[in-house]
Amino acid sequence: MNEQPITEDEILTHIGVLLLNVQHFEFLLTAALKQIYAPAEDLTPEKIFAGEKRTLGMLMSELRKRTTLEHDADALLAAVLKDRNVFVHHLSQRIGFDISSDIGRDRLWEFLGPFTLNLNRLIHLFVAIHIKHGDEIGFDSADVRQIKTDPGWKIDAYYPQAGKIRKKT
Repeated sequence: MNEQPITEDEILTHIGVLLLNVQHFEFLLTAALKQIYAPAEDLTPEKIFAGEKRTLGMLMSELRKRTTLEHDADALLAAVLKDRNVFVHHLSQRIGFDISSDIGRDRLWEFLGPFTLNLNRLIHLFVAIHIKHGDEIGFDSADVRQIKTDPGWKIDAYYPQAGKIRKKT
């Protein structure tokens, strides 16, 4: 529990930022699948970053079919998918999750905190995948150059695991 009660505004702000991060991760996973597994003629920014209609669960299943994931990465993906589905579809109906009481906000925070950390780990991993595989096919942008050199991202720490997410041979 927190020393100071979490305010309703703090919870709502965190939920808003977390929703944007969920959308960011879904975009990164979609782009990574296309970037890693698409035929050479489809490796254009327009095709890679085109919209996607598959659900997050479908995208993760596709990733698992195309590569062998280490247990830790697969468990992290499964945990994020489970928590993402609660967050997106059932957060308002979960018993004990309310924003109008200190106890409800604490319970909500106990769910949001670990979900946020796990989601951020996956975002970093999939940014690393995008950068690593983008380097291999010649993609470059100002954003990519900034992330590579920004010490806050520490993206190179994710390169070893990113390099393992490849086509099955």
